[in-house]
Amino acid sequence: MWNSVFDFSSQGVQYSPFDERSLLVDISSNSLISCTHQCTTIPRCRTMNFNGQTKDCRLYEGDSGTTGLIISSVSPTVYGSLVLKPKNYLNYGLSCSFCLKDRYLTCTNNSTCQCHIHEYFDGSVCRSQKYNGSSCVTNVECRQDLNLTCSNSTMQCECKYEFRMIVSLI
Repeated sequence: MWNSVFDFSSQGVQYSPFDERSLLVDISSNSLISCTHQCTTIPRCRTMNFNGQTKDCRLYEGDSGTTGLIISSVSPTVYGSLVLKPKNYLNYGLSCSFCLKDRYLTCTNNSTCQCHIHEYFDGSVCRSQKYNGSSCVTNVECRQDLNLTCSNSTMQCECKYEFRMIVSLI
């Protein structure tokens, strides 16, 4: 059994992701409570924007600490974020029997409880992996599925491949 705790902003504040790929779903919802409930049903959901006027509910896998900013909004939007608590990650690294139906951890390779896709374990909680240009210390912090690694020279997530064009003239 798990509990999800969310912090909410006042109206006129919203989450703005660095990359729209962090958007999980954009749905209509009757209330902030309903929008929050939708987020709790998707384990990768960390952040949400709810517009009370348009009933727009946008659910994101990222969070303001790693994958976006909190900005002012002229619309009556409310930003909500999942509160990450170390106690929700106590089963990290244990056998899968400890994380069945767990909102915070997932069973990987029928072996151990790990962070969800696009997350990394920082020693106490699973954090969202970062996008291009975000500060980092290790490669695991960067979105490796987007070919990002932590550059030793800039300490930022950067593309690890150089693309070169070869042109031959005949």
